[in-house]
Amino acid sequence: MEELRDNKPSTVVKIAADGDVILVVGPEKVKLRVHSLFLKAASKPFSVMFGPDWKEGHNMLGRDGPVELPLPEDNAAALKLICAIIHHQNNKVPQ
Repeated sequence: MEELRDNKPSTVVKIAADGDVILVVGPEKVKLRVHSLFLKAASKPFSVMFGPDWKEGHNMLGRDGPVELPLPEDNAAALKLICAIIHHQNNKVPQ
């Protein structure tokens, strides 16, 4: 798995190059581009968050580009690994 060497806010780790969500993770503000559909399928909290009753779900409607979702309390390295697994990016998962 590639290391998080460049934690600049402008750098986006493209777990899904055409993803509709950019997770801005941790105090380092590491950006992970992912598919909301994969997150919703793998996680009940994300499923609710991206649903019709939450602001994040409404923000995604009618957008041409990805929506940024701040997750300042989360661990960037751990979430990057989890996202790689649920997006079937096995080449980014350490043996």
